[in-house]
Amino acid sequence: MQQITLPNGKISSHLCRYFSIDSNLITSLMENYLWFSTPSSFNDPYDCNIKLDIQKYSFKEIYKFLIKAYQNTPNKPSLLTEKDLLEKTKYYFNDPQSFTDIINQELASCMNDYGICCFSQNDNSILMWSHYAEKHKGLCLKFNINMDKRAFSTPFKVNYKKHLPKFNYIKYRLDYDLRRTQLTQFALGTKHKIWKYEDEVRIVKERSEGQYIGAISFNKSSLNEVIFGCKCQKEQINSISKLLNCNGYCPKYYQMRLIESDFILVKESITT
Repeated sequence: MQQITLPNGKISSHLCRYFSIDSNLITSLMENYLWFSTPSSFNDPYDCNIKLDIQKYSFKEIYKFLIKAYQNTPNKPSLLTEKDLLEKTKYYFNDPQSFTDIINQELASCMNDYGICCFSQNDNSILMWSHYAEKHKGLCLKFNINMDKRAFSTPFKVNYKKHLPKFNYIKYRLDYDLRRTQLTQFALGTKHKIWKYEDEVRIVKERSEGQYIGAISFNKSSLNEVIFGCKCQKEQINSISKLLNCNGYCPKYYQMRLIESDFILVKESITT
């Protein structure tokens, strides 16, 4: 299977997303969209949680930060004098905690500018089927992301760490290229190592891209495989396959099977 090279490693060109079979799934298939969620809705409280690299910032760094923040404030005052900026800079320089507080406020607001859709590179993980596909009664959709580079633009591989990464928000705020690199790598792309079994790849949409949070449409031809859980009922298999076939999809169909000799799920082709 083809691989895609990213800055932090290679990923498969075929990504999996696990689902329970419910009304949300039915609607998303009928309208061919994937849901991009805000980080606040994730099941891991440390997910997208940034540990700031707290330090004694220089007077110049604080001054530059305040200028940048003022320029990007929608309802900014009509006039902010050099004297005002210098006074604010002096205040925050002498009170580092207050400066940290405003950074945290802005950072929390910034995180809401991102919508994330999470995928796995693994279609036969017993834990993934148990946690995200209704205890093996659901299904897994496998997408060829090369077939729709708009919907699946800029994928990145999640890194698994023992400790939260430190993030220098000052440099991020002043340098847009560094912002995209660091925020993606540290905030949106780092999880504790206990989640490593997910083998996760994420697609991220920003507010500046227009559609960024919620339903993002995908090309139906990118849905390459539909894999049903080992406990999925025949009636549901027939219902889902009929829905897909009648709505312009042409995936291959599989179902996971247990084997008697080991703790392994095996994917078998099925006809519907």
